[in-house]
Amino acid sequence: MEQQALSDKLDSLHAEVSELKALLEEKKKTTDTLPIAQPKVDSAVIVKKAEQLPLTEKLKQKETPQKQKPRTPANDTTYHYYTNGKISVKITPWQESKRQLYFYDLKGVKTFELEDVRHNYSITTHLKFHPNGAASKAEIHNNPGASRYW
Repeated sequence: MEQQALSDKLDSLHAEVSELKALLEEKKKTTDTLPIAQPKVDSAVIVKKAEQLPLTEKLKQKETPQKQKPRTPANDTTYHYYTNGKISVKITPWQESKRQLYFYDLKGVKTFELEDVRHNYSITTHLKFHPNGAASKAEIHNNPGASRYW
């Protein structure tokens, strides 16, 4: 009895699948024969726009390729200063996934140096400053092995 019920269900599924295939084939035939609408372009408007430019402008457009502006580095060296005008911290831009941090005393003598790294591991530094411009705190974060936990 159970086998007969399963067999009937299977036959009805086969019938539905064959009906869906037939519908799909019919839709494919109708979409293949439908004309595709082309956008209308007014050629007179294009010609008028081209004619409005003086001849010298037309020649300049054809002859001179657009020159690209020289690229300036997005990140430049960052300086933090003491209130007396001397440099307290110098942070170099990222190059090859590394950057340097240089710390100076009130007289301008380099006292300490750090390196931040962004590779398959990361070491980054977050600085806090005193009102006189000195670096009061350097929080160094380490992420070994590029895990999602710092």
